[in-house]
Amino acid sequence: MKINVATKLLDMDGKEIPASAEPDAEPVTLCKIAVEALMGIYKDEPDLSGEEKVKRFKLAMKLRDGDEPDLEVEELALIKKLIGKAFPSPLVVARCFDILDGHAPAAA
Repeated sequence: MKINVATKLLDMDGKEIPASAEPDAEPVTLCKIAVEALMGIYKDEPDLSGEEKVKRFKLAMKLRDGDEPDLEVEELALIKKLIGKAFPSPLVVARCFDILDGHAPAAA
């Protein structure tokens, strides 16, 4: 499934979420969130194999290398699982899941 990872995340009012509090901050994209989640280290995975780490790295590179990569069902599931682990914000998780499910909200 092709996913536009350059899609910007929106707040509850449909406005782009900035990456920081700086006035000229770039908006947060699905790519940024997904790559951060894929590169994360999680306490509940102390025995994560080297092969799994490389798999996550390669998937992160796939996301960064194209605005609309073709993702397998297993890749989508892994990205969603790790975003859910990495980010405590229901807003960030929900917006990312919506985009990954093909239901990106429109900006206000």
